[in-house]
Amino acid sequence: MKDLSTKRVMRMTPRQCKTIRARLADPEATLEKIGLRAGYTRNPRQHAWKVLNHPVIQRTMREEMDRWRRLKLGRLLNDLAKGLDAEETEFFAHEGHVIEKENCIAWGPRRDYLRLAFQLRGDLKTATEINVSETNILANLTDAQLALIARGKATPHQFMDAPGER
Repeated sequence: MKDLSTKRVMRMTPRQCKTIRARLADPEATLEKIGLRAGYTRNPRQHAWKVLNHPVIQRTMREEMDRWRRLKLGRLLNDLAKGLDAEETEFFAHEGHVIEKENCIAWGPRRDYLRLAFQLRGDLKTATEINVSETNILANLTDAQLALIARGKATPHQFMDAPGER
């Protein structure tokens, strides 16, 4: 007897297609906005979450992203790695003239890229999955803790339950 479950193809509804397009058009949009843009008027956040977390939809999104050169996995990982080394230039002025400039570590963008990297790996929950006290975990980590995470010696979760060690 053949296994028919592998032969089944999920047909997406127009709203599911709109949900994918809304996510790709604005990756920073909230689930609420994505659901509304897709046409869900009752519980838009819940519908958007359900659609975006469906395995077939996730596979479809990956396939759609792979069609765009800028969104291929290799390029995304390369850009992500560059973000982990972000620097910013500090300018020092006297009487309106720049007298010195210096490259410094851009901790804010590095934390943002680190958070994104852990979310992509599945090691850090998204803000919609965790409570308010956990949402700023990376922003509250010390430089030493961030260094341990960056070297793979620790995960963000190890520091969530140890607020006294910060």
